[in-house]
Amino acid sequence: MAIYRADPYPNANFVVQIGTTSPQGDEAGILEVIFPSAQIFTYEYRNGNEALNSARSLQSITRYGRLTLKRGANGLLDWFQWWQAINQGTFDRRLVTVGLLDEQHNGPVLTWLFANARPVNYWFANLNALSGEVLVENLELAFDSMNMR
Repeated sequence: MAIYRADPYPNANFVVQIGTTSPQGDEAGILEVIFPSAQIFTYEYRNGNEALNSARSLQSITRYGRLTLKRGANGLLDWFQWWQAINQGTFDRRLVTVGLLDEQHNGPVLTWLFANARPVNYWFANLNALSGEVLVENLELAFDSMNMR
């Protein structure tokens, strides 16, 4: 349930749950969540016998962008195995939940739910011997619907 307060929450404290991938329930090591856009498409319509020459805007379908998760590569193969299963035709869609935490980590103050999520893109950041940065694993997810609470 969303918890309102006058000051905005910082964006650095969050938890991610991907179905039943982890015994603890929370996905470990997520560095960044890139939220998708959500668009309601419209089309113009006008009856041929209407007196006004202006069209009405009618609602069409809703389309969502992709949810992208990034984590430090830590030797876990769960993301790759999920992507590989989908690639081989397995119907493995999951509920992905992203919860924003307050500064004291008391629990989610705002939650996003992505229903029937499945991997559609999987990649690693480049290897670079001169940078000394963490190797980042990326998982891009398509989903059927988005909800907030």
